[in-house]
Amino acid sequence: MTVISGLGRLSVMGRFERANLIRQRGPRAIEDPRLRLACQARVLGDIVVEKTGVFPDPFARQEAR
Repeated sequence: MTVISGLGRLSVMGRFERANLIRQRGPRAIEDPRLRLACQARVLGDIVVEKTGVFPDPFARQEAR
């Protein structure tokens, strides 16, 4: 996932997350602090993320805008 805002409200990247990012995306993946593994990062407050490959639920109720 890519963190759009609230990066400071995530846990520090641990060694397993770092190793998996390198294994999955290559050594340059850890150069961008916004790139995190959703299954490893702990959320400590409100954040906004972009997760590619995820589509909106077509059956979800639309909120009034």
